[in-house]
Amino acid sequence: MQPGRGWLYPPSHLLRADLREVLRPILPDDEDYRWAHDRYEYRVTLAQYHLEPRPAWLARCTPGEFIGTTVFAGRQLVNGQSATETDFRTTAAQADEDWPWWPTVGGADRVDTTLVGLRRELAGMARNG
Repeated sequence: MQPGRGWLYPPSHLLRADLREVLRPILPDDEDYRWAHDRYEYRVTLAQYHLEPRPAWLARCTPGEFIGTTVFAGRQLVNGQSATETDFRTTAAQADEDWPWWPTVGGADRVDTTLVGLRRELAGMARNG
């Protein structure tokens, strides 16, 4: 948080803070914890992006600290993709045909279209902090 400003993504920040000590026994390293949370938030947002039609209460996907400008060592934008998107793509490339995420992303032949669409939606929510 910057002086005179609130948190950029308050629900994301609160959840990360509230769960930190609970998950410390399985994720003792703070960077590993942040990365796990980034991956989790990306997947929640991907599931929300998939909802058709979106419920009235979900006018847009939920932003979170995972789309912030903070970059951890070795986890940077690659070809315009966030580290979380790159991680998801890597997992998808290794997935078999029964992977539970295939229906969400439209199958192996539509994964790129879906992830690029989500990236565009998230780009409008990113804030410098």
